[in-house]
Amino acid sequence: MDNPIDIHLLFPKVVAHAKVNLTENQELDIERVYNETKFCSTRPFDKENVVEMSESLHIMDELPILKEKCLSIFNNFKNSIMRQESTQFKMTTSWFTKTRPGQNNGFHKHGNQDYSMVFYFKNPKKVQITFEDFNPGHNREITSTELNQLNRGDWTFDMGNNELIIFPSEVYHKIQPFDGEGVRKSIAMNLTATGEFGFGDSKINVR
Repeated sequence: MDNPIDIHLLFPKVVAHAKVNLTENQELDIERVYNETKFCSTRPFDKENVVEMSESLHIMDELPILKEKCLSIFNNFKNSIMRQESTQFKMTTSWFTKTRPGQNNGFHKHGNQDYSMVFYFKNPKKVQITFEDFNPGHNREITSTELNQLNRGDWTFDMGNNELIIFPSEVYHKIQPFDGEGVRKSIAMNLTATGEFGFGDSKINVR
């Protein structure tokens, strides 16, 4: 190319995808806690597409080894990739999700949080999570001849067992309809930054 073009990704929404290394006994422990958990409906008004979630919103407290491993991956991401070494985060909520064949969960975001994570386990096949940008910054519908992460407003990840995805909590995402046998299983988690932020009359302290 006679005139090389430098590309700069300004104001990106960074999503991280990683494998969580677990022993067989650790995997069995997750399944045991899952089987002993009580579930409730996330959308009682929608009987057809309802997705179930655990009644407990602190399920990772029952899985300390998995919690430690997920937080270790998150800390590596926020320190080495996002360069947020001086900021500490804490896990605020965590819960199992259960999706039966044909069910889905529409686009949503996780309010009052900074980062969210989803861990997938014991699924009969890879499952999908889709992210979408509902504010692309332009009003014209321009068609690209080839879609990639630079020019499209949505992106779908195929998630395998023992895989973790990390994303900013404000990013809209949805569970694609589950077309496998049995149920789709995952653990969702939210994290918030702790410490003192801002200055003057805009200062807050999160513990």
